[in-house]
Amino acid sequence: MSYDFILPARIMFHMQRVIAAPMASTRVYLSGVRIEPIAAGGAFMVATDGVAMLIHRARHATATRAATIAVQEPWLPDAYDEWGERLETNWAAQHIRIPPEISDHPVAAGIVYGGREEPVMHVIAEEISGAFPDWRKAVSADFLDPSYTSNRVHARKGHWPDCFDPRVVSETCSLWRGVQISRRGDGMPWLITMEDDPDTLAVISPRSLPRPETPVLTDMLTAIGRADLLEGGAV
Repeated sequence: MSYDFILPARIMFHMQRVIAAPMASTRVYLSGVRIEPIAAGGAFMVATDGVAMLIHRARHATATRAATIAVQEPWLPDAYDEWGERLETNWAAQHIRIPPEISDHPVAAGIVYGGREEPVMHVIAEEISGAFPDWRKAVSADFLDPSYTSNRVHARKGHWPDCFDPRVVSETCSLWRGVQISRRGDGMPWLITMEDDPDTLAVISPRSLPRPETPVLTDMLTAIGRADLLEGGAV
């Protein structure tokens, strides 16, 4: 059987949960994840709510065409470990296989684990209509080049203090994982890259910066679903 899309489940569900799904009641055309094939192999996966944007280069994904896709994340029964903490799947090493019929109507898409052929479960996937924003305007040429091995986005090829809001710079010392925040100048989007997720770029609109008394860095990382990168978690 052929498939129009084979996508990493972890990235797809994370993007929908954090960015796309809340748009379903206001801007439907943003309620899915934009999938665009890369000529050299793989696909770009993009989600935005107009303020925050997540862009992921899925190196092992399959996409036969560009489309905006929404996949219903399955509800899983509550499970707890021996200490009483709730367990949640992170969908690691699982892929969503979407057949060509999605261009006509919602379809049942199988979630497969690793290289197995038989799906472990099925979910509903549908194609979202409407014009998705031109996300490439916010991305550096280096990130768009699949031969580029790192997604490090530098302001003027380095961290220049005059490219940063001092409120953000003062908070970066609280990070315990490699996070880089930069921008190309005043009025330009904030660009966030993460050492533990080298194929993902986050973009934050400069108009969304909160008031000076609010925790800027916490808001930024929470907006992209990565509050875990803050020392001690979200505050």
